[in-house]
Amino acid sequence: MKKRYLLLVLFVVGALVFFSCSSDDDDDNGNGPGPTEGQIGPEGGIIEIAGGVALDIPAGALADTVEFSIDENTSPTPVGGDMEFVSTVYTMEPSGTNFLVPATVTLKYNEADLGGTAETSVKLYTNDGSGWEELPATVDTDENEVTSNITHLSDFAAAAEIGTPAEGVYASLELTRFVVQFPAGDSIIEWTMDNIYAWFDSAFAPCEPLHPLNAGTITCNEFTLNWEATEGWYHYTEGYPSTFFTLGETYTFNIEGSADVPALTKSIDFPSAEPHITSPGMNDTLSLSGFTVTWTGTSSEDIFIYLGDTTATDSVGVETDNDGSHTFSSSDLSALEPGPHTIGLYMRNYEYIEAAGYDSRSTIFALCFTNILVYLE
Repeated sequence: MKKRYLLLVLFVVGALVFFSCSSDDDDDNGNGPGPTEGQIGPEGGIIEIAGGVALDIPAGALADTVEFSIDENTSPTPVGGDMEFVSTVYTMEPSGTNFLVPATVTLKYNEADLGGTAETSVKLYTNDGSGWEELPATVDTDENEVTSNITHLSDFAAAAEIGTPAEGVYASLELTRFVVQFPAGDSIIEWTMDNIYAWFDSAFAPCEPLHPLNAGTITCNEFTLNWEATEGWYHYTEGYPSTFFTLGETYTFNIEGSADVPALTKSIDFPSAEPHITSPGMNDTLSLSGFTVTWTGTSSEDIFIYLGDTTATDSVGVETDNDGSHTFSSSDLSALEPGPHTIGLYMRNYEYIEAAGYDSRSTIFALCFTNILVYLE
């Protein structure tokens, strides 16, 4: 899922999403003295390496006084996949210590190690000797910190997926219609917003530009896209709310090209229908034992249903037949916690771009999206 779609979902349901600059602290590289040691008892306390890591143990988490230590692990096993460490790896002792009440670990990550990857994509990992495992975490982009609740001690590190070199220019061409609903007092407001995006990158960046490239003039049918240097992409809209797409129409991108980006002409059909969720309703309370989502606007396009909490910590996604109904079982929902959640429907056409000079992972797609807010219990 593209990051900006998720951020829009969070915005319209009242979650706060911030884009902010990095901190200028000199200690953000996560390097600090070590080891650090200290005793903490049932009353709780904090042990930390300044500018690197902090372990905050609350009152009641320990039955007895324990001697804790934090030290740098200078030869950690790789986190695996496309993930790379963006902080120092820390070993917290006594390994395996279990807390009666969850403690909190906070790590500083090094923004310079991200290579342009969004700070919001930084994740916190733990390794108890059986391999690295991601923890639910929050990222503070002002302080360059990632924080998680923990129940035991082991190794901890921050990591992120750093963009890999593209085989050619990596491109993403997108037509998006958001049909968004959100509560306003006793009323439900619905906005429909059409947008056209295009970005070009020298690295494989499936979620956002890492090393954006200028591609000259770009048009899509009668629309001319504007280059937005701050974001590193091309964009066209007519304001919020606004609609200018025609359902079922073919839209053709014409890329003028530049010294870095080959010229390209590529078409995609806009979805032939616009989905609207008919059940459940906005702000309905649903059971974690299971429920059914129904919608209108069925067509031959794929439907992807997203269900996630408003902090984007836990989510469920499923691609299903566009027949107007899908049932989530209790096992489908087992990873979710009670509280507010967004149900989002994506109706989409999707193709890879096969053209000389372009990375084979480049994509063009057109989608209609709608969402509602519900509460799970």
